[in-house]
Amino acid sequence: MTVSRFQSFPLPVLLLLLIAGPSGAATLLVSQSGNDSNGLSWESAFNTIGKALMASETGDRIWIASGTYEETIKVKSDVSISGGFLGDESLDEIGTRDSRGNLTIISGKTVSTPIVTCSNVSGVRLETLTIKRASENSGVGLNVIHSDLEMVACIVEENRSDFAGGMRCQNSSVVIRDSTFTNNSVPDQEFFVGGTPTSGFSFRYELAEGGGINAAVGELSLIDCLFVGNNAGKGAGLFLQEMTVTIEGCTFMENRGGYGAGIGAVDSDLTIKGSRFLSNVAEQRLSSFHSCGFGPCNPSKGYFSALGSALALFEGSVADLSACWIQENDSADQGSLYLEGSSSDLRDCLLILNQSCQGGALFLDPMSTGDLSHCTVYGNVASASGGGVYASDGASLVMVNSIFWEDFPDEIRSGSSEIRYSCIRGGGQGEGN
Repeated sequence: MTVSRFQSFPLPVLLLLLIAGPSGAATLLVSQSGNDSNGLSWESAFNTIGKALMASETGDRIWIASGTYEETIKVKSDVSISGGFLGDESLDEIGTRDSRGNLTIISGKTVSTPIVTCSNVSGVRLETLTIKRASENSGVGLNVIHSDLEMVACIVEENRSDFAGGMRCQNSSVVIRDSTFTNNSVPDQEFFVGGTPTSGFSFRYELAEGGGINAAVGELSLIDCLFVGNNAGKGAGLFLQEMTVTIEGCTFMENRGGYGAGIGAVDSDLTIKGSRFLSNVAEQRLSSFHSCGFGPCNPSKGYFSALGSALALFEGSVADLSACWIQENDSADQGSLYLEGSSSDLRDCLLILNQSCQGGALFLDPMSTGDLSHCTVYGNVASASGGGVYASDGASLVMVNSIFWEDFPDEIRSGSSEIRYSCIRGGGQGEGN
């Protein structure tokens, strides 16, 4: 005889399940104070998220009471997982709970294993969860491969691995809203080249990618998100490769990296609206090291250049920025915004008080193109030249209806740039200037 998943439950419980969602769907509850029986009430709640996932079916939702859950989970298709419950809510109180005051933390248990894995799944929703690696462990927070995922009001913090910090997305379509990625990191990789105790040892280094998120070959939408205090050699906040990305209302702040402290992008299309890049730092990172051995000498070190403290674009990337605020970013070498073989349009943007060696606000290499319209470039500093903008010879840059003022030591190192109807301190050639 075929047994229904609900056959053994009394009528009141069945009625509760029927109002919980679509036909056949259930709301499964997780609480560390439940009796771990069937997950159909807070009293009978499962004690682990993994057990609730094992019991779940298509269309089910899982509610998790506040607390720290030391486990790693693999998510199923068409299942939603929500945290932030006190543990006494009824089924109609999901929208009124205090999710910020009742944190649900998934901390991971196994070293080097992702805390949350989404592999070949679709219709997944994660809501009001904190994904935070236990301090003694390493491993990416979320690993999303060949999947569709929506993530809302989550916190991803203090995760660390060799291939991504907070989150890895590959061949996936991901939408993230109202979420925070903070203090995630990826260490640069060290490789032994050779040597002896007598001659000294040589090492080389490769820049790691994606402190907050490392995304490749897919689609990503970020709405009202915060990336703060993340660290990686490339794309400390966000690293993109062969991606189509929409970013709206987001803030990238105090991230540290070598190439693209806020965002680093390779062969990607970006649309960025109403977002802020504040106090990000692109720093020189070690590329090689040779010790002395037994002989007297000065150890030799090589360094990667520091490029694009706010945003660095490489290899045919295209970025459209509108109504963005780019302020007080610091690059040791070139550009708060750095373009290498790439193109960018900036409209209605504010670029102020940034600093670098060349191109305090914006740097274009000879193979890049740019268009600035209705932008304000103010108070930026370059220790060499191009306090506001540095356009290399061969670069194509058009600047229209914009203000360039109080940049040091000069406003624009223009190359073959075209400037029209703009207000430039000290004056400038071109129509309407």
